[in-house]
Amino acid sequence: MMRMLAFIGLVVFGCADKQLPRCKEVCDREAECREERGDEQSPFDRRECTADCTNLSRDREGKQLVESHLDCAERATSCDALLACP
Repeated sequence: MMRMLAFIGLVVFGCADKQLPRCKEVCDREAECREERGDEQSPFDRRECTADCTNLSRDREGKQLVESHLDCAERATSCDALLACP
């Protein structure tokens, strides 16, 4: 039973690892932009952003939304452009 749970954990986290670096990079950039702007009205948690991004990327519909956002964020050359990404 423990081996089965360990295997499932490896599979789940192994799949997440493919998305995690992109999610983390974009979430870090978004947090920096919000900090630069002094945007304290809406709290932003980098870890929560990365976890949400990774979790959403696990299903078909969520993955399309995540990919679209990540692609937009990677093309953004300013904080305004980055924070305007859908």
